Amino acid sequence: MDVRLRTAALMVVIAGVGLTGCSSQSDAGSASASTPSSGTSISLSESLMHLHGAAVDDAGDLFAATHDGVWRVGGDGSVSRAGSSGDDFMGFAITSATGWFASGHPGAESTMTDPMGLITSTDRGETWSVLSRAGVSDFHALAASNTLIVGFDGKQLLRSTDGGKAWNPATAAITPASLALVDSTLLATTKSGLLRSSDQGDTFESVPDAPPGLVLLSSRASALWALDTQERLWVSADAGTTWSARGSAPGAQAIAAVDEGSAFAISESEVKEVVNDQ
Repeated sequence: MDVRLRTAALMVVIAGVGLTGCSSQSDAGSASASTPSSGTSISLSESLMHLHGAAVDDAGDLFAATHDGVWRVGGDGSVSRAGSSGDDFMGFAITSATGWFASGHPGAESTMTDPMGLITSTDRGETWSVLSRAGVSDFHALAASNTLIVGFDGKQLLRSTDGGKAWNPATAAITPASLALVDSTLLATTKSGLLRSSDQGDTFESVPDAPPGLVLLSSRASALWALDTQERLWVSADAGTTWSARGSAPGAQAIAAVDEGSAFAISESEVKEVVNDQ
C-alpha cells in the first residue's frame, strides 16, 4: 500500500475510534503546549517515495526505509542508497552499528522470500540476510533494543529475546500502528490511544495523559518522539508519562529520534530537524 494512503488510513482509524474530535495541544493532560524552536527544513536531493520508517545510527547518520530500499539522508539533504537492495522495507529499526533489523517484501530483482520475515544487516545496510520467519511474517510495526525485539505482522504481536532468531507470541491482542521500546518499556499507538507495557507485551495499560491521536513513534535510548494526526511532534523523557509539544512537520511520513534534544521528520521532499530547546 502507498505509505501516504497507509498513514492517512492509520490517522483516520486512530482519530475516528476513541478520539472524538481533535484536541488542541493544551488538551493533552500533562503534555506541555509551549512553543518550541521549530528547526530547519532542507529539501532532499531526490524524492523518497513510499516512506515506511526512519532511524539514526550510532554515527549520527539518518536512514530512511522506503518502498525501494534504505537510503542515507545527509545533513545537506543529499540522498544516497545504502547498499544495493531495492526491496520494500516496512518495519525498520537500528540498535547499533551491527544491529539493523527490518521486514517487508522483496523487490522485483530480489532473491528474498515474500514476505521477508525478519532480516538483518551488520554492515550498515550494505547487505541483508534473513534471520527468521521468512515467508511467514511482514512486520509493519517493529521495535528493537539490545535485548528485545517486538513486531506486529498484521495477525499477532510477537517478541524475541535472542536477537530475532526465535519468537513467542505476546498475550495481549492489540493492533498497533507503531511500536517503540524505551529500555524495557514497550509503547504502542492504537485506535484506543497510546498503550504501554512493562512485561514485553503480555499486558498493556492506557497512558492517560498522552497526547491524543498519536500515530508514529520513534525512540532512541531514553528519548521517545511521536507524531500525531495533526502532524504535530511531541517528545517524552519518561517513557510516555509526560509530553512536550515540539512544533509541527507538515507532510511527514517518518520520524527518527536522535536524543531528548532533537529528532528528524522526513517527508517525500524534505527533512526537518526538530529541536527540543527546553
